[in-house]
Amino acid sequence: MSHIKESEVSNKMNELMTLEEFKYNVEEAYEYELDDMDIDLMFVDSYTRGALLNNIINESSIEIKYYLLIKWWGLIDDGHSLFNVNDVEEWLSFVKVKLDLSDLNYDAEGYVTVYRGENQNSNSHKNGAFSWTTSSSVAEGFARGLRERTIYAKKPILITGKVHKSKILGRLDGREEFELLCKDVSVHEEKKLRN
Repeated sequence: MSHIKESEVSNKMNELMTLEEFKYNVEEAYEYELDDMDIDLMFVDSYTRGALLNNIINESSIEIKYYLLIKWWGLIDDGHSLFNVNDVEEWLSFVKVKLDLSDLNYDAEGYVTVYRGENQNSNSHKNGAFSWTTSSSVAEGFARGLRERTIYAKKPILITGKVHKSKILGRLDGREEFELLCKDVSVHEEKKLRN
C-alpha cells in the first residue's frame, strides 16, 4: 500500500467531498495498486473490459470501488449488466462524494429529464440498466447501435424519463455522452424508432 494508511483514507471519507477531492485521496492512498489495475484494464478490448472491471471491483476495498467504476465505466462496451445500481448507491454513500450537478436542468421538484437508447442487443432499463443521458440525440445514437459491433441495431427504442437529483449516482462527461448513472428513473415514454 502507498504511504497513506487505509484508516487515514477512511477518516477522510467521513467528510463530504467533491468528486475531484475523492479521486485525489484515492490516487494518493492506492497509487501502486491502481497502476496495476489500470494496466490490466488498458490491455483488454472494450468488450471484455466490463467483465474484468467487475472482477477487479469485487476484489477491491469499498474505498476504491466507486473510484474504479467512475474511472472505467465510460470505457466499457459490454458487461454493464454485471453491475448493480444498489451497489453503486452504497459505494457513493460510503465515500461521501457530493456530485456537481449544478448545470443540469431541474424542474421545481428537483427532477431532471433523462433519456436512454435501447435495442434488441441492449440490457434493458427494466432489467437493471442504469446508464442514462441528458441528451436525446445521444440516446437515439445508442438505440441505433452506437458503439456496437453491428452497424444498424434492430428494434431501436428511445426512452424518456425523469430522475430526482438525489438518485443520480454518477456523472461521466468524458465522451460527450452526458451520461448519468441513475436509480429510480420514472419512465414517461418509450418511442419505437424506425430502423
